[in-house]
Amino acid sequence: MKKNILFVILLIMSASGFSQISFEPGFIINNNGDKVDCLIKNLEWKNNPNEFTYKLSETSEELTGNIQNVKAFFTGNAKYVLFNTDIDRSSDVLSEGTTDKEPQYKNETFFLKVLVEGKASLYVY
Repeated sequence: MKKNILFVILLIMSASGFSQISFEPGFIINNNGDKVDCLIKNLEWKNNPNEFTYKLSETSEELTGNIQNVKAFFTGNAKYVLFNTDIDRSSDVLSEGTTDKEPQYKNETFFLKVLVEGKASLYVY
């Protein structure tokens, strides 16, 4: 019985140790085009982020990068680039749709994740 309790406690402690969100080495490119090496809090974003948290060193305070002050940021194996483009935000629900055949574009600014970079790059939203 004691072995089972000890096993469960060790299992919970090891799982919580691996689930910590940490700052990873990366860099940002600010609006002036300057490259700033930093530590970026990697949240493994499911959706494209509008902002992110970073530190200039291990001991410095946390700063926030967003679409107003950063052109791109890179962390681990992820790269996000700022784009300003038209996007169709029409609903997927048929009852909320319109009879207009043309898409209803709205101009928005957001970070797109780079999937493939080259002569023709592939981004995901």
